[in-house]
Amino acid sequence: MGVLTNAPLGFSSAVSTLNSLPQGILAEMCQDAMAFLQSDVAYLPSEHHQMALSGLDISPKPDAGNCLNALTFLFKSAASEGASVESLVSELKSSMMWSDSCVAVVRHIWKEEGPALCGKPKETLLVGQLLSMDWQLGMAMSSSSCRSLNSPYLTLQFNLADPSGALRKKTLQMTVAEFQNLAGQLKDMASALETAA
Repeated sequence: MGVLTNAPLGFSSAVSTLNSLPQGILAEMCQDAMAFLQSDVAYLPSEHHQMALSGLDISPKPDAGNCLNALTFLFKSAASEGASVESLVSELKSSMMWSDSCVAVVRHIWKEEGPALCGKPKETLLVGQLLSMDWQLGMAMSSSSCRSLNSPYLTLQFNLADPSGALRKKTLQMTVAEFQNLAGQLKDMASALETAA
């Protein structure tokens, strides 16, 4: 089974864009994809790269998110296959999608950081990561379906990075009693972690 087997939709157009990028920008994108796969960063900095790409004279305008997704797929597939530098380079060249300069950058990054990614234990559950949590205490003043208002409520907003690196926000509202139940469960989890550590 090859590294490029089951490439996602849009992979070949992303590779065409990668082929047109300067080597410095491509190398930075490769390093960011590797850092994400090694769990060194919580999300892929697509906005940062989109700003860098907007200054280039490339038509049509490149999408940094697609490029980062293609590189993430490439390195993740290579790691799951345990691909050597030579086998990865050979497969990229034989696909005839990758330019020589692009292959050279990928080769360099894979040679430097590929062994660490291949040696990393496989994670059995892909879950997001909690980046931050914001909260706000409020008072319900009006409702079309409730008579007894003037009761406090708590709004929690979770800022998350999902496994693909996309940033998401999840918001929920709780009554004080619901929050106290959640707080008790979190305390139980914290004490269980303390005894395990």
